[in-house]
Amino acid sequence: MSIVLSGQGVSSGVARGKVLVIKDPTVSPLIRGEFILVTPFVTPVLAPLLINAKALILEYGGITAHGASVAREFGIPCVVQIPISKIQDGDLVEVDGSAGTVAIMADV
Repeated sequence: MSIVLSGQGVSSGVARGKVLVIKDPTVSPLIRGEFILVTPFVTPVLAPLLINAKALILEYGGITAHGASVAREFGIPCVVQIPISKIQDGDLVEVDGSAGTVAIMADV
């Protein structure tokens, strides 16, 4: 069973992975490995993280937002208008950038 959050899909594709939540987009931690990046919005400080991001979940923005454009350039799925308080660091999620959904997968 999973919880499905609905937002606006702004970059198509589907990706599944563990979440990295960054609540302050002006600070970029050193992270290795692949992850789904969850943050309020994209800033230039976060650009290096997008290299390893499998998908992007944003709280704010729309189809013309900077984060949406960057996701399309990187070819990764992106959903905006998702309250990031609903997602925890380390959650397993599936992001569907075409449908505009984020499924938080139950632990098995």
